[in-house]
Amino acid sequence: MKRLKRRFALELRVARRSRGRQAAATLTGERDRYYDAVIAAVTEAGPLFILGPGEAKGELKKRLEAKGLGARVAAIETADKMIDSQIAEKVRKFFSEP
Repeated sequence: MKRLKRRFALELRVARRSRGRQAAATLTGERDRYYDAVIAAVTEAGPLFILGPGEAKGELKKRLEAKGLGARVAAIETADKMIDSQIAEKVRKFFSEP
């Protein structure tokens, strides 16, 4: 009985690790598709002002550079949670400064 419990516990740990890896791979795939969609949307845009929390800004810049669009990044700025009107004001201010 103890052997059976140990074996089950081991199998359970392996299954949990496997699910964690699968979830991470799924998340990475979704993130890749998201960045590709963003890049497709800004391909014809002028200067880009990237802002937001976390490391996603840097990842997006790297992907833009890989696609030959890195020169369009005018600035990158860290910003915490903001409502739409705050984002709009920050963008207006950035692009109105000489």
